[in-house]
Amino acid sequence: MEDLGVVHFVGLALYTFEDLLTQGPAAVELMKELQRLFPQAALNQVLDATLHSETGQAPEAHRCAWEELQQAIEGGKIARFRAKSEPCDQASQTGVWMSLNATRTRPGHPNYLWLRLPMESFVQAEETVEALLEFGCQAFTSLRAAYGYAGIRISGTSSEAVNRAINRSIGGIPLGDFFDVNIETEFRSRIKGAFWANFLSRTHVEALGGMDHVARTAPCWRVQPLAGEGLLLVLSENPVYRDEKTEQARYAALREFLAPIITTRTPAIPPALARAGREIRRSFTT
Repeated sequence: MEDLGVVHFVGLALYTFEDLLTQGPAAVELMKELQRLFPQAALNQVLDATLHSETGQAPEAHRCAWEELQQAIEGGKIARFRAKSEPCDQASQTGVWMSLNATRTRPGHPNYLWLRLPMESFVQAEETVEALLEFGCQAFTSLRAAYGYAGIRISGTSSEAVNRAINRSIGGIPLGDFFDVNIETEFRSRIKGAFWANFLSRTHVEALGGMDHVARTAPCWRVQPLAGEGLLLVLSENPVYRDEKTEQARYAALREFLAPIITTRTPAIPPALARAGREIRRSFTT
C-alpha cells in the first residue's frame, strides 16, 4: 500500500436502529468480550463520554474514570463514549479504539458502534482475523444491528492526505473513514458498498435472492449465517492484502454481486475534507 500520509487501520462499523440507551448491560458485555478477544491491548482509557440528559436537552460532555464509565453504561446514562487501550499511540493508531453512540437527538438515524484495530496485528495473523469476525458477529446479535462492515480504513494528520487517499480508492479497494452521513438512514434496506466483511440483515439477503442463493453464488471466501436470518460475507482470508490488482478484481466482483442493495446516494464529506478537495482540484488547474 502506498504511503499517502494517512494512517491505515482495520475498522469495524455496526449500525442499529435500536435504542442503545436501554441496552447498557449488553454494551458492557461487548466491551468485556473485546478485551477477552484482544488481551494484548485491553480498553482502559476513556477519551470522552457524553451523558444522556434526562431533561431532553443536549447531553453534556463528561470525562470519567474507566470504572465509572462502565457503571454509567450499565445504568443507561451514556449517550456516547470513546475509549482506547493503553498503551496507545494516537499518531500511529497502534492500540484498540472503541466508540459507541447511543444518542436520541437524531430521530430516524441509526446508533452505531465503531472499532479501530492496528493493521499490523492482522499481518499473517489468522487468530486476529477470527477474533474480529467473532466480535462482529456477537455485536451484530447483541445490538440487533441492521447493517455493518469491516475492512481497511484510514485517518490522517491532514485532511488533504485523507482526501487524496479516498479519491485514489474510487473504483478499487474501498478506503475512507466512517463517513456515512446522508446515507445511514438507508441502512435498513441499503448498504454503503462492498467491503472486506459485510454484515447483512435479512432484508438485504432477501433483496439479493435469499439465503440459499447468496450462500451459493456470493464471490466470497466465507459466507456465514447471522442472527435474524442475516449473512456475513467475507471477501478474503485477511483484510491486509498482498497483491493490489488481485484484490481490486475481488472487490469489483463483490460490488457487482451486491449492486442491487448498494445505495446510490453519496455520503456527505466532512467540511474540512470538502475544503481540502476543492484546494486539491484548484492546484491541478492552476
